[in-house]
Amino acid sequence: MDTTRRAAGWGLLAYAIGTITAIVITAVPGGDYDESQVTGFLARGHWPFAAAGAVLGVLATFGLLPFARHARTCLRAGADAVWAFGVAAVAVAVVGWFAVAGIPIAFAEGGTAVAAVPHPVTYVLSEIANLLAWCGPAFLVGAVALVVGARSTWPRGIRVLSVLAGLCGMAAAAWFPMFLFLLWALITGVWAVASSRRAASASTPQTPTRTAQLI
Repeated sequence: MDTTRRAAGWGLLAYAIGTITAIVITAVPGGDYDESQVTGFLARGHWPFAAAGAVLGVLATFGLLPFARHARTCLRAGADAVWAFGVAAVAVAVVGWFAVAGIPIAFAEGGTAVAAVPHPVTYVLSEIANLLAWCGPAFLVGAVALVVGARSTWPRGIRVLSVLAGLCGMAAAAWFPMFLFLLWALITGVWAVASSRRAASASTPQTPTRTAQLI
């Protein structure tokens, strides 16, 4: 059984599902400026949710490491660079997610001393944190997906999808492509897990039936 493919599949699923869930829980402002969104993000009771979501986002991003490990085994050249990109993606995400959580925590701990910070400034900081937490890893892993899609021995459909997802990941700062990249992670994760199970079933020797043994 290709255990690295199976691990890569579970890693991609954990990354996609965990990242989407973390985005929802933290409710970090992004996209078009929305005053009510910023106000809710800075509400005193929101910081525990932001902290929990950030931790989930960090843990989810570690799912990219099994994918990078498997991608390294699929390539004859550039394997070390692929692994380095995977490690860099996790490092950038850790910084970004804790920056996301740090904003509401700072306002909760700072009290009236920081209450005067304009909301547009908070929005700018949250957007920078988003770029680090989501878009940075998507850019780096998107580059890996692009290479794997072009050079690996994966099925043609998955390879084409990986190339398109790689472009979306590298353009994740445009917001909408980020979610297409996450969709690729879900689809590829399901395929990797399912295909490794089929391979394991095909390679398992059949147990002789009792009738055959008697004969």
